Amino acid sequence: SFLFRTVRQASLRRTAPLWKGPVVAQMLLRNTAPGAFAQKATDKMKPLLKSQRPYDVGDYVVPGKGLLSKVLLPARAAIWVCLMCTLLPLLYLLAFAIAMYRRIFIGKPSDILKHGTRGGKIRGLYYCAKMVFKKPFDAERLEQTFSAMSQEAGYTEDQVRITFVDQVPNPFPSRSGAVEADHYVDTGKYQNWLVAHVHEHLPAPTHTSGLYRGHCMHLRVFNGPVGSPTVIHAGVDGASWDGSACFNFMKELLNRYYGGEPLDFHQRLKLELSEDKAKKLDDWNFLSFLAWMAYAVVTNCASTWWRALESCRMFGGPVDCHGTIVMCILNASFHSNRMALINFSVEDSERLAQGCKRLGIKPFAAMTYAGVHAFKEVRGFWPHCIQQQSSLQTRYFPHPSQGDDKLDRNFVGDWLVGPLQYPEQIGSRQYTLHDAMLGYRSLLDELDNVGEPVKRAFWAKAYGLYTQGSALFQAPVTFADDSRIADSVFFNNYGVRSVHPDAGFVSWNWGAPFGLGFNTICVNGATTVTCASSFLGLPALRAVRDSAEAKLRLIMDGVDPSTTERRPPEIP
Repeated sequence: SFLFRTVRQASLRRTAPLWKGPVVAQMLLRNTAPGAFAQKATDKMKPLLKSQRPYDVGDYVVPGKGLLSKVLLPARAAIWVCLMCTLLPLLYLLAFAIAMYRRIFIGKPSDILKHGTRGGKIRGLYYCAKMVFKKPFDAERLEQTFSAMSQEAGYTEDQVRITFVDQVPNPFPSRSGAVEADHYVDTGKYQNWLVAHVHEHLPAPTHTSGLYRGHCMHLRVFNGPVGSPTVIHAGVDGASWDGSACFNFMKELLNRYYGGEPLDFHQRLKLELSEDKAKKLDDWNFLSFLAWMAYAVVTNCASTWWRALESCRMFGGPVDCHGTIVMCILNASFHSNRMALINFSVEDSERLAQGCKRLGIKPFAAMTYAGVHAFKEVRGFWPHCIQQQSSLQTRYFPHPSQGDDKLDRNFVGDWLVGPLQYPEQIGSRQYTLHDAMLGYRSLLDELDNVGEPVKRAFWAKAYGLYTQGSALFQAPVTFADDSRIADSVFFNNYGVRSVHPDAGFVSWNWGAPFGLGFNTICVNGATTVTCASSFLGLPALRAVRDSAEAKLRLIMDGVDPSTTERRPPEIP
């Protein structure tokens, strides 16, 4: 025990700069001179840093790189070999049995996912998001609106819950950009809103015995004075609805609360897959799929278990043993995941959009570029792939009212897939901004024409352990596509969205804590990014966040981050 503590303390000592990426990123975010990025922030920056509680300048230890982790490498390798020799065959047999059962008794993928999803409610499995506003809600009115919408979506009173927490949120951050996940509420108690929902779930926390019991939806409301922050921690049904649908539910809640015309929003199991798309999606040999599934299960298990053992606290990582066990099955920890945010103001968001135009790219490409390169700088290797979250609703499950408008995205249901893209196989193989734009155009083409990545993703969902929810079906290590989610960027971009103009909306954040979740959205002109991970630990995750923000701020100025050598302007 003494030796363990001594080696662990030594592994956490400061022995390296904040990260080994471009000096320009460190100068941009920390206002330091070259060669001084291991020092504390300047006096000019200290008040700003203190007010927002962000990552103070210093060192971090990437899982697997600490002294304790290196000393115990043979032990980690031995456990990994045991898992591969024992648990892997059992999991593969389970995946194979599920796929065969569905093929024999249900049919082709288009039959299994005729409505985009299959499966019932899972109580306690929330899709968690944080919404911030400039004015409070009337408790009785909001509760009535929430109850009415829940009943309309098929939930009984005992399946939904709304809590008005007796806590006034902290003031707004002092600047646009990096901010802590617990800046507004639960400061120092719960690191983020997902962890809060896990612990506040009734009758017991979901990481103990609460899962499959209790409520399907839970809203935690923190009212503040007019002109000051009001916060909603939204725990929406993450098992029955995809992520975009969960946003749409909250959007409709605000619409009705402020007197807007009600929308027939709930379309789960009502919209059917179009015949032409079904024919294209089914065009794959089942035996070929089984071979692909075998490869995917082996590589996914190998990747996840190695990274989970690296992250385990007993090997010098940031995650407790209970969280490591869950990660070995679902690639995520319920209660020990971490999040770090970038919340841009409307003005900075507009600068980002204009900078993208000057560089000839879309904001989508800017975000994938920032996420991929931030991952590489901190982790030291390219992500295996980008798992791109894509709703098929408008293209594959159209509603009669939508016509050809692919941006009419207001319904609630589950039409999600996750086609993969490999950064090292695009264009120059260095994932430049141009390469990121090529990847964006390729994704649109694949969605429009049922490309191979979309087809593989659809089959993996249809024959997987889960066939439902906001990324639930992609989480198990038995996922039948080559995602290697612990070594990849889980990317989700909702694009440009809006909520009722009277809501006083400020920001929306939600996270996917796998290897690295990189979620982004622009609501009412405000762009936000949530970096999330169950593997990295908070210091390393903050370094990822800061690196990504540095790149996005260069793009705001119309500068390609991969080519500049100049010092960017200070953050206002």
